[in-house]
Amino acid sequence: MGWDFGNLWAAGQAILQGIDPYSLPHFRYPLPMAYFMAIWALIPRDTAFILWGVLNFTLLVWAFRRDVWKWMLYFPVLHEFYLGENELLFWCIERVLQPGWRGAIMGAFMTLKPQTAFVLLSWHLWQWLRYDRVTFVRWLGCTILLWSLPLLWRPHWVSDWLLGRASESSGSEAWLFSFSNTTGIFSLLRFSYDLFIPLVIVACIVASWGLFFSKSKEIARACLFLANPIGLLYGQMQLMGTAPAYILVPLNLITVTIALLTQNFAVCMLVPIAVIVWNWWQQKNKDVATQQSLHNVPSSSQL
Repeated sequence: MGWDFGNLWAAGQAILQGIDPYSLPHFRYPLPMAYFMAIWALIPRDTAFILWGVLNFTLLVWAFRRDVWKWMLYFPVLHEFYLGENELLFWCIERVLQPGWRGAIMGAFMTLKPQTAFVLLSWHLWQWLRYDRVTFVRWLGCTILLWSLPLLWRPHWVSDWLLGRASESSGSEAWLFSFSNTTGIFSLLRFSYDLFIPLVIVACIVASWGLFFSKSKEIARACLFLANPIGLLYGQMQLMGTAPAYILVPLNLITVTIALLTQNFAVCMLVPIAVIVWNWWQQKNKDVATQQSLHNVPSSSQL
């Protein structure tokens, strides 16, 4: 238990002891994340892991209140508590993103997990860029500050981080295999690596349509999730709450089971597709109800 949290805690310990966190075999985050985890590393590992679990459960209750029990069997939630992942933290941060300094600072922090920020943050950035450029500029400034400040004492940390990521998947086939482990469009690479270029085109189309043309944040998130080339099964935490639990939880458990048995994650695309279909149907019903209400309003001539 606590394998993921243990790796992050060890990175925080490395900062406290003056050791390069990238010398650790399993630290794959941007350097500022290690400084955040140094706070947790002040506490003994087992105690910190328990407190991390308490924090995650508190966040889950805060998000769903009385309905929290409906999501307890969602696979990413089970994964979160067992291995001590941090996906729920970023998911909760997204829920409170608002225009202004607080949203800008929290949005900057979200960039410390780029593959998650791509799905959860992109819609907000697009909305800020369109309607609230002051917040967008604040976010950009906070992000630049967060990423550049460690350069003052560690000028090569970005290259160390990128090279460390690259060394995990040396060679084109290794990268393609890594992409095939996602639960989105790139999972189809398990059928043939020759599909890579067509899948890149499809992913760009799906992401662009969801982000720029859909009217729903939930649909945009599901499209970005489908297009994301990086992520594992637990990444479906990003879709939690975008459709009712009675749809997503059983569908997630069924698809995860099939994926683990077949070692092919393509079936997991049914979850984001279900999110798109559900929210499209809800939006359609809402539009019909709006049209009917306008039709029923008496005209001035009738009055």
